[in-house]
Amino acid sequence: MCLNVDTSCPWPVHPQSADFGGHRIWVIPLTLEEHPGVAVRCSLSLNRDEAARLLYRFLSVLAWREQHGIAVAHQSGGGRPHMVGLNRKYGFSICESFDFTELICPEDEDTRIALALMREARSLNHYGYAFLSFWRVLELAFPVPRRRVTWMEKALPRLTGHGVAEALDSIRVDGEQDVSRHLFESGRCAVAHAGKKPIVNPDGPSDARRLYRELPLVREMAVLAIEERFGISTPQTEYRKHLYELRGWKGLLGADLIQRLVSGEGVRSAEEVDLPEIHVRLRKSPP
Repeated sequence: MCLNVDTSCPWPVHPQSADFGGHRIWVIPLTLEEHPGVAVRCSLSLNRDEAARLLYRFLSVLAWREQHGIAVAHQSGGGRPHMVGLNRKYGFSICESFDFTELICPEDEDTRIALALMREARSLNHYGYAFLSFWRVLELAFPVPRRRVTWMEKALPRLTGHGVAEALDSIRVDGEQDVSRHLFESGRCAVAHAGKKPIVNPDGPSDARRLYRELPLVREMAVLAIEERFGISTPQTEYRKHLYELRGWKGLLGADLIQRLVSGEGVRSAEEVDLPEIHVRLRKSPP
């Protein structure tokens, strides 16, 4: 089973593989003639529908880690991984390889859906529908409207990222004091419904400009909601908290010893920690 992708994400030009959900996923490189993509071998324990679902989930996790949209352009299959031909030759971004060191495979269904919605939203080139997909993440994280509004009011001052400050300033210049209510009525509802005002008019350039300007707010709130409600850290959070360095050690040391180390109590007299044989290596190099 193969999924051919269309993405702005830098894509490797060499094959890679990663273990995901108990199966080996292959990353098919970008070439001058064919789409890039991902593939998995079907088997008695993995039929075609299950294989496609697994690949979509893998792309959603990858899109979260790379912070790009990844759209599926084609689905194919056969006796070997084969990507369909490209209809354009320019506009791609490449990288040497993906870093699968911290690759996650969520088991919770709501978490999977949240990551899928993020991948979809980041893939869309329509500001209104992207806004709606980001908002669906908030609805998934906070199904009760009152709790969602309360969280949004506390989250808005904490948002960072490109375009956030400019969006908040433009909303307040327009005289809107309740930002979360404005985003709900003039963004989410105006895109999703056509039976009442306001409504986003696809022929209205001013509506498109406003949604483009305010999109960073709902995007960054969706990212924050996934971190806080579903416990999936962004690469920036992992780096800031040194999770990429500490996660493996925490499993070996255990919660009790870690708590004592953090509190300053330290290691007790004659206490031993059973560590496995450890190899140190540079990434992409042998031990």
